[in-house]
Amino acid sequence: MDSLVEIANTRCVPFNFFYYRVLSHRNNETSASSNTPVNNVLPTASLTTPSTGHVAQQGDSITLTATAADIDGTVASVQFFNNGTAIGTDTSSAGGWSFTWTDAPIGDYSLTAKAVDNGSAIGHVSLSVIGRVDAPPTISLDDTTFGAGEDVTLSASTDDPDNVITSVAFYEGSTLLGTDSDGSDGWTYDWSDPSDANHTIHAVATENGSTISSTATAAFVATTPLGNPTIQANEIDFSWPAVEDADDYTIYRGATSNTSEMTLVTTLAETSYDDTGLDTATLYYYRIVANLPATETDPTPTSEVGSASFTTRVALTAASGLTPIQA
Repeated sequence: MDSLVEIANTRCVPFNFFYYRVLSHRNNETSASSNTPVNNVLPTASLTTPSTGHVAQQGDSITLTATAADIDGTVASVQFFNNGTAIGTDTSSAGGWSFTWTDAPIGDYSLTAKAVDNGSAIGHVSLSVIGRVDAPPTISLDDTTFGAGEDVTLSASTDDPDNVITSVAFYEGSTLLGTDSDGSDGWTYDWSDPSDANHTIHAVATENGSTISSTATAAFVATTPLGNPTIQANEIDFSWPAVEDADDYTIYRGATSNTSEMTLVTTLAETSYDDTGLDTATLYYYRIVANLPATETDPTPTSEVGSASFTTRVALTAASGLTPIQA
């Protein structure tokens, strides 16, 4: 009957493999056990990048790198995790242990790594690296017109889904016009005495003082007032200076000065227009655009001519037998 034999080795050196061969003799036959390591030290891993506090912008790739070691064998691979979920594995140490994380979700992350040795033993999890993937703010500007010699209030609309916008800066080209760091009454800047010309303005929103920003661009068009108006209760007649080489002119009308809310009234070749059928005592805004001959680069070029606002008069109803008058 087989019996259990205990063997004691008092000369073991820590952190080393020891192999034993056991022979048994039965009926003049000899058998041996397989070579089996008695102890295995787990491999270790440590993240080197990114560093704690790293903020990535939505859509950026994040490169994770790690060091790994196995004192009683070799490292076969390094696994990378986000919040405990595996996101990638590097099985080649050439160039260092690394993994490129793409399409990282918006929000906080906690990155860790584990090393796997040549015996498939998985080491303890590394210390975590805490960071964040941030979504950039959005910003918009509206095209608008302003009269020659008028001051202009630049205004931007913003939205930041996951953080706090700290400032909005307004530029013309590379020139900083001004910055609003308050925003309590909206993001604005009062532009004093801009030149009587067309301007392209862009605004940049920045969150939490970081470099994460978004840009919007809008056209601010300086126009000359429309001249020689004749205003009645239900009609406004006005004219404008001719534009050289203009094919014709398009007239827009609206209830506000916002050009995106104006509607096209008519297109005509003359430099005057009689707008009839209007409501009494009502403020109307007008914008005139000259349509120019097509060029090689622009099939429908235009030029701003002018803008103005007029209020129709109040019609007073006369008593029987009297002639009506207009206020």
